[in-house]
Amino acid sequence: IAVQYVLEFVQQFLGATDAERGDQHGTAVMQRVPKHRLERLLAPRRFAFALTGLLALLAGLLALSGQIGLIALEVQRRRSEIGVRVALGAKPKHVLSTILERSLRATALGMGLGLAVYLAAAPVLDHFIYGIASRDALSSISVVVVFLGTALIAAAIPAWRALRLDPMQALRAE
Repeated sequence: IAVQYVLEFVQQFLGATDAERGDQHGTAVMQRVPKHRLERLLAPRRFAFALTGLLALLAGLLALSGQIGLIALEVQRRRSEIGVRVALGAKPKHVLSTILERSLRATALGMGLGLAVYLAAAPVLDHFIYGIASRDALSSISVVVVFLGTALIAAAIPAWRALRLDPMQALRAE
Protein backbone atom coordinates (compact mmCIF):
# COMPACT_ATOMS: atom_id res chain seq x y z
CA ILE A 1 0.00 0.00 0.00
CA ALA A 2 2.84 2.37 0.85
CA VAL A 3 4.51 1.52 -2.47
CA GLN A 4 1.28 2.39 -4.29
CA TYR A 5 1.17 5.72 -2.46
CA VAL A 6 4.77 6.51 -3.41
CA LEU A 7 4.09 5.49 -7.02
CA GLU A 8 1.10 7.82 -7.25
CA PHE A 9 3.16 10.64 -5.75
CA VAL A 10 6.01 10.11 -8.22
CA GLN A 11 3.60 9.84 -11.16
CA GLN A 12 1.96 13.12 -10.19
CA PHE A 13 5.30 14.80 -9.66
CA LEU A 14 6.65 13.71 -13.03
CA GLY A 15 3.45 14.30 -14.95
CA ALA A 16 3.10 10.69 -16.08
CA THR A 17 1.10 9.92 -19.19
CA ASP A 18 -2.20 8.01 -19.04
CA ALA A 19 -0.48 4.84 -20.26
CA GLU A 20 2.12 5.14 -17.52
CA ARG A 21 -0.55 5.75 -14.89
CA GLY A 22 -2.25 2.51 -15.90
CA ASP A 23 0.99 0.65 -15.21
CA GLN A 24 0.28 -1.23 -11.95
CA HIS A 25 3.92 -1.74 -11.00
CA GLY A 26 5.18 1.67 -12.09
CA THR A 27 8.00 0.25 -14.18
CA ALA A 28 7.54 2.75 -17.02
CA VAL A 29 7.74 5.74 -14.69
CA MET A 30 10.54 4.28 -12.60
CA GLN A 31 12.65 3.69 -15.71
CA ARG A 32 12.30 7.38 -16.60
CA VAL A 33 13.44 8.59 -13.19
CA PRO A 34 17.12 8.52 -12.28
CA LYS A 35 17.60 6.68 -9.00
CA HIS A 36 19.35 9.57 -7.24
CA ARG A 37 16.52 11.95 -8.16
CA LEU A 38 13.89 9.51 -6.90
CA GLU A 39 15.77 9.05 -3.62
CA ARG A 40 16.13 12.81 -3.19
CA LEU A 41 12.43 13.22 -3.94
CA LEU A 42 11.36 10.64 -1.35
CA ALA A 43 13.91 11.51 1.37
CA PRO A 44 11.70 14.02 3.25
CA ARG A 45 8.80 11.56 3.32
CA ARG A 46 11.02 8.72 4.54
CA PHE A 47 12.37 10.98 7.26
CA ALA A 48 8.84 11.98 8.29
CA PHE A 49 7.72 8.33 8.42
CA ALA A 50 10.80 7.33 10.45
CA LEU A 51 10.35 10.25 12.84
CA THR A 52 6.67 9.46 13.33
CA GLY A 53 7.50 5.83 14.07
CA LEU A 54 10.21 6.84 16.54
CA LEU A 55 7.88 9.25 18.34
CA ALA A 56 5.16 6.60 18.52
CA LEU A 57 7.66 4.14 20.00
CA LEU A 58 8.79 6.71 22.58
CA ALA A 59 5.17 7.48 23.49
CA GLY A 60 4.48 3.79 24.00
CA LEU A 61 7.57 3.34 26.17
CA LEU A 62 6.61 6.39 28.23
CA ALA A 63 3.11 4.98 28.77
CA LEU A 64 4.52 1.61 29.80
CA SER A 65 7.01 3.16 32.22
CA GLY A 66 4.21 5.22 33.77
CA GLN A 67 2.09 2.11 34.14
CA ILE A 68 4.95 0.22 35.79
CA GLY A 69 5.63 3.09 38.19
CA LEU A 70 2.01 3.48 39.27
CA ILE A 71 1.44 -0.21 39.85
CA ALA A 72 4.74 -0.66 41.70
CA LEU A 73 3.95 2.35 43.90
CA GLU A 74 0.50 0.99 44.73
CA VAL A 75 1.90 -2.39 45.72
CA GLN A 76 4.68 -0.72 47.73
CA ARG A 77 2.11 1.32 49.66
CA ARG A 78 0.30 -1.86 50.62
CA ARG A 79 3.47 -3.61 51.76
CA SER A 80 2.58 -3.51 55.45
CA GLU A 81 -0.94 -4.78 54.70
CA ILE A 82 0.59 -7.69 52.82
CA GLY A 83 2.83 -8.48 55.80
CA VAL A 84 -0.09 -8.32 58.22
CA ARG A 85 -2.13 -10.69 56.08
CA VAL A 86 0.72 -13.17 55.91
CA ALA A 87 1.30 -12.83 59.69
CA LEU A 88 -2.37 -13.58 60.32
CA GLY A 89 -2.14 -16.78 58.31
CA ALA A 90 -3.10 -15.88 54.76
CA LYS A 91 -1.42 -18.04 52.18
CA PRO A 92 1.13 -16.11 50.08
CA LYS A 93 -0.43 -17.55 46.93
CA HIS A 94 -3.81 -15.99 47.79
CA VAL A 95 -2.27 -12.65 48.73
CA LEU A 96 -0.32 -12.57 45.46
CA SER A 97 -3.41 -13.44 43.42
CA THR A 98 -5.38 -10.66 45.17
CA ILE A 99 -2.69 -8.11 44.34
CA LEU A 100 -2.48 -9.24 40.72
CA GLU A 101 -6.27 -9.18 40.40
CA ARG A 102 -6.49 -5.59 41.68
CA SER A 103 -3.70 -4.46 39.36
CA LEU A 104 -5.27 -6.14 36.35
CA ARG A 105 -8.67 -4.68 37.22
CA ALA A 106 -7.23 -1.15 37.25
CA THR A 107 -5.33 -1.80 34.01
CA ALA A 108 -8.44 -3.22 32.36
CA LEU A 109 -10.40 -0.12 33.35
CA GLY A 110 -7.72 2.10 31.80
CA MET A 111 -7.59 -0.07 28.69
CA GLY A 112 -11.37 0.13 28.35
CA LEU A 113 -11.34 3.91 28.55
CA GLY A 114 -8.45 4.09 26.10
CA LEU A 115 -10.23 1.75 23.70
CA ALA A 116 -13.37 3.88 23.85
CA VAL A 117 -11.38 7.02 22.99
CA TYR A 118 -9.57 5.14 20.23
CA LEU A 119 -12.83 3.95 18.66
CA ALA A 120 -14.32 7.42 18.90
CA ALA A 121 -11.26 9.00 17.27
CA ALA A 122 -10.87 6.37 14.52
CA PRO A 123 -13.21 8.07 12.02
CA VAL A 124 -11.25 11.30 12.40
CA LEU A 125 -7.96 9.44 11.92
CA ASP A 126 -9.20 7.91 8.68
CA HIS A 127 -8.88 11.31 7.02
CA PHE A 128 -5.22 11.64 8.00
CA ILE A 129 -4.00 8.12 7.25
CA TYR A 130 -3.66 6.99 3.64
CA GLY A 131 -3.92 3.30 2.80
CA ILE A 132 -3.93 2.02 6.38
CA ALA A 133 -7.02 1.01 8.32
CA SER A 134 -7.36 3.05 11.50
CA ARG A 135 -9.15 0.15 13.19
CA ASP A 136 -6.49 -2.51 12.82
CA ALA A 137 -7.47 -5.47 15.02
CA LEU A 138 -3.97 -6.96 15.20
CA SER A 139 -2.45 -3.71 16.45
CA SER A 140 -5.22 -3.23 19.00
CA ILE A 141 -4.87 -6.76 20.35
CA SER A 142 -1.08 -6.40 20.49
CA VAL A 143 -1.36 -3.21 22.56
CA VAL A 144 -3.81 -4.86 24.98
CA VAL A 145 -1.55 -7.90 25.41
CA VAL A 146 1.54 -5.75 26.00
CA PHE A 147 -0.18 -3.55 28.59
CA LEU A 148 -1.75 -6.48 30.44
CA GLY A 149 1.57 -8.35 30.46
CA THR A 150 3.34 -5.26 31.75
CA ALA A 151 0.72 -4.88 34.48
CA LEU A 152 1.24 -8.48 35.58
CA ILE A 153 5.01 -8.08 35.78
CA ALA A 154 4.80 -4.64 37.43
CA ALA A 155 2.54 -5.99 40.17
CA ALA A 156 4.16 -9.39 40.63
CA ILE A 157 7.72 -8.21 41.32
CA PRO A 158 6.98 -5.81 44.23
CA ALA A 159 4.32 -8.17 45.61
CA TRP A 160 6.77 -11.05 45.59
CA ARG A 161 9.31 -8.87 47.42
CA ALA A 162 6.70 -7.88 50.00
CA LEU A 163 5.78 -11.54 50.56
CA ARG A 164 9.42 -12.38 51.30
CA LEU A 165 9.58 -9.90 54.18
CA ASP A 166 9.33 -11.07 57.75
CA PRO A 167 5.67 -10.69 58.84
CA MET A 168 6.82 -9.50 62.27
CA GLN A 169 8.37 -6.40 60.70
CA ALA A 170 5.03 -5.53 59.14
CA LEU A 171 3.25 -6.00 62.49
CA ARG A 172 5.79 -3.76 64.25
CA ALA A 173 5.33 -1.09 61.57
CA GLU A 174 1.57 -1.10 62.20
